[in-house]
Amino acid sequence: MSVQLGNLWKRGYVPLALSFVYTSTGCKTKIDKFTITNTDTNAQSFSIYITPNNGVGVTDTYRLVYTKSLNPDETWLGAEIMNVLLMSGNAIAMSCSAGSTLCVSSCGRFIT
Repeated sequence: MSVQLGNLWKRGYVPLALSFVYTSTGCKTKIDKFTITNTDTNAQSFSIYITPNNGVGVTDTYRLVYTKSLNPDETWLGAEIMNVLLMSGNAIAMSCSAGSTLCVSSCGRFIT
């Protein structure tokens, strides 16, 4: 077994439209840290989905975080998603209430 540490994807903004931001490919992925910060002057909200089968069929069944609201300058520390183990083929999809307002950062372990 091999374990490597790294970012799940490059730090950036939560997409406005529901989009896949990460797919665990060829390994298991354990999420160690997942933060979202509201950089806007207004409250904004986001949703997170964990889906099987390479993200086919994003439905409410797979929603892990539902319309979580953040006040201006507030940071969410991701307790609901930390320590989640993604099997190969599992994917993370996200959306938010306003584009370029919620900055997301994540890191984890890639296990082969």
